[in-house]
Parts: sequence; structure tokens; C-alpha cells
Amino acid sequence: MKKIFINLIVVLLLTGCGKIDDLMLGKDNTPEPKGLDKFEPTLSVTMPWKVPVGSNGNKAGYLDMPPAFNETMIYTANMKGEIFALDRKTGEKIWENDLDQKLTSGPAVDEQSVVVTDKDAKVIVLDATTGKEKWKRTVSNEVFAVPALAEGKVFVKTVDGNLYAYDEADGHHLWTYNHGTSTLVLRAGSSPQVLMGVVVVGFADGHLVGLRADTGQILWEKVLSQPTGASDVERMADIDANPLVLDDTAYVSSYQQNISALSLRTGEVTWEKKELFTIHDMVADSTNLYIVDMNSVIWAIDRFSGIVSWKQKSFENRRLTGPALVAGDILVVGDYQGFVHWISTKDGHFITRTRPSRVALYESPVADGDHLYVLTSSGSLVDYQVPEGGR
Repeated sequence: MKKIFINLIVVLLLTGCGKIDDLMLGKDNTPEPKGLDKFEPTLSVTMPWKVPVGSNGNKAGYLDMPPAFNETMIYTANMKGEIFALDRKTGEKIWENDLDQKLTSGPAVDEQSVVVTDKDAKVIVLDATTGKEKWKRTVSNEVFAVPALAEGKVFVKTVDGNLYAYDEADGHHLWTYNHGTSTLVLRAGSSPQVLMGVVVVGFADGHLVGLRADTGQILWEKVLSQPTGASDVERMADIDANPLVLDDTAYVSSYQQNISALSLRTGEVTWEKKELFTIHDMVADSTNLYIVDMNSVIWAIDRFSGIVSWKQKSFENRRLTGPALVAGDILVVGDYQGFVHWISTKDGHFITRTRPSRVALYESPVADGDHLYVLTSSGSLVDYQVPEGGR
């Protein structure tokens, strides 16, 4: 029989930094979001296209299903089972596949494949060009973390703490790593990340593990947070944000405790920023790591030392999405009123503001070069572009 896990991501979104235990006792202590400051925009962005891709059915924002792209196309998936493939330049729909099944994660994409998972713990792999099913496999429990596609393999982490590796071409099973999990988790935590033959994966008990991508052999294991407190909620130690793997370093956030930088080869911690954490994915440039914390404060932290470069507190409690990095020096986040905020990576000052939706943005925007893609909760995919010389 499958284990049953309590999913608290909806509670976190509703309460911001408020005490979760109070909400469970019927108290509403949601902090008041800050109003928006007025400023003179210094950036002009264009909208090459805006395309309907089906209501994502994720009104509460408790599933992580951001758009994903390869060289020529961008893909969206929604809880209802609809998958869309669009031309990145024009927004033209290339194909659509309705799986008629509730999805729980995805899409993960490369040039050959699109991967999603469904409520029956099935991993479904489609052809990236045509949308036709290539293969499917059933794993031990539901998958809420977006799978990873790398080195010709599909890596899938289940809510009960298993990590599966399959051959991308034909779906044959390569190996399984069983870590086990806590009975109380945040939306089943982070996705596996792969670089230089190493799979880095975080688990609900605060452990980060590095495995050989080809065999599943453990290379190292690090405890990044220790459960503390009297209640189950207070003792949560989940690694919920995806590890960010760059060069030979993995940057990781452990719930309620810290941000850490670790050696990809050995798992040794090179620096640690205590009492700062996030459930959102982080982004980085050559200098800084950018973080949206639980109060919607944006932090820029030096990648190599952990020293704070700057922080932007003007969005406190506006329930920001995770950040995206556009055109090399612009940081972008969405908020609960459908605004998209564009700020400078130099010091966090406002550059411009757009509003693709009148309702909350739940999925973090994704960026590639000077293009930013925003998926709205009402079911539109928007392409913004920073014109050359536009700032």
C-alpha cells in the first residue's frame, strides 16, 4: 500500500511567513502584502506573442509545472493532462496532446523527449517533435518533482524517497536508489539535477545526495538541516527548492534553516548562510546567487563567499514566484496580483513592470537570453523580449 503524505505547499502560499501551526488551529495571521512603489521605467520590453495553452488547473499553485524549452520549441503541461508544444519564435502551436489524465509534474524536455508524470505514478515520455507517446513506466509512488533529462537518461524522484533512472530512448530501467522519506513533506521537494556525470538530489529529511548518473552509486551524502522543534511542522527539514548546480558547486536551500554551497565532487560545504531559506528555485550569474525568501524579500548573495551583496524588501509578502535571469543583468519575478517585476541585478532597483494577468502568477518565469516566458494561471503563455539597446 502506498504511504500517504501531507502536502503543505498550499498552506505556505496562503500564510507567507505566518506561523503554520496557527493556521491549523483556525487562526488567520496572513501578513499584509506591501503596496507597489511608483518609479520611472528605464526599460522597454516587447511582447512578440501571447498564446492560450489551456487553463492550468493549478489555481492554488501547489504543483510545480513551469514551461520548459529546447532549441526550437517551448512546452507547457497542466493538471488536466493537456500538453502543448509551441514554436519559440512565433508562438505557433506545433502539436497538442491531451492525455486525459491528471498530471502531477512536468514538463521536462530536451531535443528528443518530453516527460510528465500522472496521478497514478506513471512516468510518460513523448516524442518532442510529434507529441506521440514513446513509452511509460509505473514507479512506486506519485511524482511531484519535475523529472530530469540528461546524458540520455530520465531521472524521476518519487514522494516516498526513491530515485529512478531510465534509458531515455526505450525506457528500460537502469537503477533505483532508495532513500526513504519523512511522513511530512513540502510538495515532495526538489527535482534531481545532473552535471558532469553526477546526480544531485535533495530529500525531505534534509539530506543531499550525490550519485553516479550511470550506476546510481553513492558518491557522497550530506545532512544540510536537522529537524528541530516540538511539532511535526516545526521539525520539517525538506530540501524543496531545486539544487542549483554550476561549475563544480551545488547551491541548496534547506527548509527553515540555511542556504549552502557544496563541492559537487565531495559534498563538502564551502559556505553557509544561516537563517535564510527558500522554497523557490534560485538563479545565478557569474557573481551572485539570487534568492526569493519566504517573505518575498529578494537577496543577492556572492556565489563564492555567501556574503550579502544587496536585498530588495519592497515586495514583502506579495507572494512572489521564483526568479528568472534575463539578458544577463535583469532579475524578474511575478506576484500574487499578476504583475511581473523587472529589477537590476546590480543593486535591486526597479527597471520596469508588466502585467500579463489579473490573477496570481504561481509558476516562476523562465528565461533564455533576452526572452522571458510567463505562464499565467488563467492559461496563457506570454513571450517578453528585451530589445537590443532597450535599456
